[in-house]
Amino acid sequence: PMSGGAMPSPAPCTPPCARREQAVYAFRPAFIQPLHGITSRTTAYRVFYAVLRPLHPLLTRLLPSYVTTTEQLGRAMLAVAKHGAPRRVLENRDIVAVTT
Repeated sequence: PMSGGAMPSPAPCTPPCARREQAVYAFRPAFIQPLHGITSRTTAYRVFYAVLRPLHPLLTRLLPSYVTTTEQLGRAMLAVAKHGAPRRVLENRDIVAVTT
């Protein structure tokens, strides 16, 4: 215990915090097509994805701003963590743009 209520001085900032200010980004994907064996624990979602799986190529062509994959989402998160993004809230079209 310290006497007199004195506070210790903060430790000097060392990497990674010394490199750049930390930023927070929110990802708001629309339809996410699960890949590589990823499945939801929610039965309704598993049924939903099973029904839509054959339509995924069509949805991607018709609504490219609203369709992404688990792989694209992961790659976008890594790219934004490494390089940042112009917006703090990334909608599905932003997620697709970061990965293309």
